[in-house]
Amino acid sequence: MTTGTIMELSPLRADHPRLGPPPFGRIVRSTPHLAAPLDANVLHALDGALASHGLLVIEGQHGLAPAMEWSFISSFPWLDPDYTASLRTADAGWWQFPDCPMVRRLGDVVDESGNALGLLNRLGYEWHTDGGGATLLYCEQAPESPPRTTLFASGMAAYAALPQDRRPEAESILVCYSTRFVTGDTAAIDYEAGVRMTPNGLRLAEPARPDAIRGRRGKPPHARPLVRVHPRTARKVLWASPKNMDHLEIAGRALSVERSRARLEKLLQYGTATGDTALVYAHRWKPGDLVLMDNRQILHSTTPYENDRYAHGRQLMHHISMRARRPQEGWTDVGVLGLAG
Repeated sequence: MTTGTIMELSPLRADHPRLGPPPFGRIVRSTPHLAAPLDANVLHALDGALASHGLLVIEGQHGLAPAMEWSFISSFPWLDPDYTASLRTADAGWWQFPDCPMVRRLGDVVDESGNALGLLNRLGYEWHTDGGGATLLYCEQAPESPPRTTLFASGMAAYAALPQDRRPEAESILVCYSTRFVTGDTAAIDYEAGVRMTPNGLRLAEPARPDAIRGRRGKPPHARPLVRVHPRTARKVLWASPKNMDHLEIAGRALSVERSRARLEKLLQYGTATGDTALVYAHRWKPGDLVLMDNRQILHSTTPYENDRYAHGRQLMHHISMRARRPQEGWTDVGVLGLAG
């Protein structure tokens, strides 16, 4: 057991000195190697930092095995390892580690015969959440140049960036999700089925081919408020995944698909616009990087993939997504559900 280590936090690196660091996330300094079980005090400090900052970057974690990553993330007391283990083990795919199927392989790495070992997401920009729990991303392999990059944004900062007169509107919205326009599978499989996003990653441009979603139609949409309250910080969060949206409802009235997509895009763009803003963090992956995100407050997006990137080196990522225990760590919703915020 690792003990006696002081955890230090520093702001995320800014893309440009003029912008300053984003208002969320921290780089964790002086963290012991996660191959060994963490001292309870260190784990408690990490848990508090994750709730406070939403995103933790831990560098230099070379040589982590999937079972070590699973042991680390499943140690957080508010996450539900039994649910994740049963889900991943019951329907394991070729992109999962056989000896630890809770961990997925992502990227363009191939075996000696040229067969893909991981899911490769070619959607480009596509802002989304991974649900109501937490996600771990670990970089085993990545080229130095051009760097492979993932974008992150804070739902808390996105809500705070809304003009005051747009906040009541946002709090009145239910986002209804379905598999009417997508496969209901991973983004990588959605892409192969014809799904495309707009260049800003906030709006579905092309749905999946009808044959790719055959048998999934007819399931009624499930609704989630656009604005939610984080159970640990009590701060309001914009929380949505545009690709999987069916439509919006406002005051019990369903908007058309096109109006829904335009309305959601407009509300999310305040907190996800790249360029002259410090609200988006671009993480450029290096081997040994581990990123932990609180999905109850963090949105993230892939970036465009060029077909010739493999000429500069392949990328292999490990991915674990876990849901929160309920009801201890459940959401407090506002506005449309009439609950206190």
